[in-house]
Amino acid sequence: MRPRPGCSTWGSPPNPFLPIDYRGGRSRSGRPRRPGSAPRRGRAMTFVPTPGRAWAEIDLNAVARNLAGFRQRVGPGVKVYAVVKADAYGHGAVPVAGTLASAGVDGLAVADAREGAELRKAGIEIPILILGKLTPEEYEPAVEHDLAVTIDDEAGVDRLSKAVRANPGDKPAPRRARVHLKADTGMGRLGAPPETVPAIAERVRNLPELELEGLYTHFSSAGSMNKTAMQEQLVAFRHLLDRLAKSGIKPPLIHAANSAAALAFPDSRFTLVRPGLALYGMDPGCCTRIGWRPEPALALRARVLHVKDVAREKTIGYERRWMATTDTRVATIPIGYADGYPLALTNTGTAIVRGHRVPVVGSVTMDYVMLDVGAVPEVREGDVVTFIGRDGGEEVRAEDVAAKAGSIPYEIVCRIGRRRVDRLYR
Repeated sequence: MRPRPGCSTWGSPPNPFLPIDYRGGRSRSGRPRRPGSAPRRGRAMTFVPTPGRAWAEIDLNAVARNLAGFRQRVGPGVKVYAVVKADAYGHGAVPVAGTLASAGVDGLAVADAREGAELRKAGIEIPILILGKLTPEEYEPAVEHDLAVTIDDEAGVDRLSKAVRANPGDKPAPRRARVHLKADTGMGRLGAPPETVPAIAERVRNLPELELEGLYTHFSSAGSMNKTAMQEQLVAFRHLLDRLAKSGIKPPLIHAANSAAALAFPDSRFTLVRPGLALYGMDPGCCTRIGWRPEPALALRARVLHVKDVAREKTIGYERRWMATTDTRVATIPIGYADGYPLALTNTGTAIVRGHRVPVVGSVTMDYVMLDVGAVPEVREGDVVTFIGRDGGEEVRAEDVAAKAGSIPYEIVCRIGRRRVDRLYR
């Protein structure tokens, strides 16, 4: 498989002089852009792994295949905005967004104006929606970078209107900011109370510098397949849609569903869905039920730094939390909780080395993890260790790590550090 220009093949450094076209879509000639073709503007990606330390391998082709599989399951006529917030769940927002744009995704969703601006500066031109509520300082950057904005109160309408008027743009037609109103139908975090949405929508509709592009809500319990909670929120949301329609307010983009809801609850799809977890190859909680398991796009690996013989009844690590029950060998791996590997996996985690699953022993420390490799006597310094991913016939999925750590896969991949864990793309 040929690597994308500017990206490294696994285990080799990239060419930092070859840029990647992250915009997708079509060129000025009208022809579809080839993934990896040279952009007129954008940034070259230079990911060089530190020898002997930790890295994450990102399979961008798996992300594209997961998008295709997701589209097939939600059916035609439903737009897909891929969620790439939190650095695309730790996978790298710019390369992932570029891959998705080239694969034909309809739009992207981010958490704040900074994330959206990063994508625009990298040359991403498809629609981008900010899902989070903006701080007062974010309105002008959102307008400047043509980011659709979430609004849930009249103060937000006023701030966005002011930002547009202060930054009218240089095009012949006046600039208009795209608005998505968010209704709180049961999440209880952000969003306008449903009874206040019609008045806010009317304000938006009456301001020429604003465009009411969307209306949405967010489910509290889609991942747990809680049908009762889902139905309660859907009923409230549909009631709001009916009320707005009676006033002639019908935004073109109506959305509520994340990966789990879109896949398992067809009634939640409306005109747009917002997948995240499934695109990165993790089970949002319904894959067994629907008979589809997306491909994991991320593998987390490091190298054996040190191997030592450990006699029976010798202890390992802080507070002597593990004691050898027989003579064995222990390998030290340069990855720890500072790199995102959970402390909760002390004496419970597993990794794969030379195709064999081995246990984490002793405390997970800031910089190191220890493994009992006594059952794999051929382990040597420099061997690759897999903490998430596949090696031979063994596999550790992010879902497995989350279950052992008492967490969720979202957290496991989002917490993988950037400073010491390099990303390698193919």
